[in-house]
Parts: sequence; structure tokens; C-alpha cells
Amino acid sequence: MTIKPVERKIVFNGQELADLNPTLPVDEVVKMHAINIPELATAIVDAPEYKDGKEVYVAKTRLGTKG
Repeated sequence: MTIKPVERKIVFNGQELADLNPTLPVDEVVKMHAINIPELATAIVDAPEYKDGKEVYVAKTRLGTKG
């Protein structure tokens, strides 16, 4: 029997983000992506859902819509 770690998948606005460093917490990886996607600087990350053997994290902006 072989045990292997669960693969992470990080999603923002329907776009899958690369897991730049699987040893870091998901919040830190999202902050790394904030260099290219400024909205991620203040994003929150939901608890993971498990789909197809992967942990799927969804990052959402804290800002609401205007009006």
C-alpha cells in the first residue's frame, strides 16, 4: 500500500492558479500570486473541498460590489 500526499488546486475567478510551493500554507501561495493578480492581496481562502482526489481551495476577494 502506497500513501501519497493529496494534490492541491487553487482557484480564483474560475482560473486555476499554480501551486508555487506545496510546502507552504495555501494563504502564502495566494499571496505569492498577488504580485501578478493584485486582487489576491486581500483575498480570503475557503476551506478545501475534495474533488477527484484533490484538495480544491477557492480564493475570493473581500471587496463587495458597488451599489
